[in-house]
Amino acid sequence: MLRRPPVVCRYTSPRLVLGAGSSVMSKSRLRSYSEAIERQIERFAPGFRERVQRQVARTVAEAEKYDANYIGGDVVGGANDLRQLLFRPRPARDPYALGIPGVYLCSASTPPGAGAHGMCGFNAANSALRELRRR
Repeated sequence: MLRRPPVVCRYTSPRLVLGAGSSVMSKSRLRSYSEAIERQIERFAPGFRERVQRQVARTVAEAEKYDANYIGGDVVGGANDLRQLLFRPRPARDPYALGIPGVYLCSASTPPGAGAHGMCGFNAANSALRELRRR
């Protein structure tokens, strides 16, 4: 059996690093920022650095060039304000049901929005179970 190395993705909004309204980060600043994140992970998970086989870091401009949806370097689907929280991905009574029986959407585009919490999938599964109970 082929064993694949674990993959760790880390993303930090440029706004957290540079402040609101700024998206310019030099390659050297990006590199030092990445190293700071790595040091912090290593602090709580000794040996982490030894396991890193490859690392990719992109500036905001490079992220936008890589994928046009990453506007301003945002990889999690854009604004997550109150309007988006309530009406994401579109105004609908059930934002997880796509209008095709048995087809559901569970992604960062559904409430409660992006994050590593699993609630989008949990909510989509509950939507599917509600439909099954009605049948």
